[in-house]
Amino acid sequence: MAAMERDIPEFAARVKEVREKHPQLADRMFQRLAPRVRDVLKARETDPELFKLRLEELKDGLSVLEAIHASRQAQLLDDKAAGTAAKRSEAEKALRDAVSNAFDQRLKLDEHEATRVNERLNDIRAEIEKKKAGKDAAVDDIVRRISRGEMPPP
Repeated sequence: MAAMERDIPEFAARVKEVREKHPQLADRMFQRLAPRVRDVLKARETDPELFKLRLEELKDGLSVLEAIHASRQAQLLDDKAAGTAAKRSEAEKALRDAVSNAFDQRLKLDEHEATRVNERLNDIRAEIEKKKAGKDAAVDDIVRRISRGEMPPP
């Protein structure tokens, strides 16, 4: 939790808020989100854009877990109590919205990953073309070095 408070304080504040409202739920939520927290912290160092996307995914994941809890609580309400149907409907709408937002965020992450993979693929293709262009010189150099005894034959 200390690393979260230091490195992603806005998310740590949300976790603290959930912990105060629903202590029994907070520990389970944190256990489910812990691997994602590590991913967020790692991305902060390597890819600032990915860090932002993963942080939003983390927040959305927390919102989904909160909405699931609220929906389950609404299902436990007495069917005969006033406003039960409205509370259940509201909880279901909140759950749907939270899941929809999380889905959209996941798509943004997938798009980011596809962009990175495409960039890497373009780099590899450029390297292949560079090697092809320098093939004759590379072969001549290897043959010359083998002939001088500088390196063993391949």
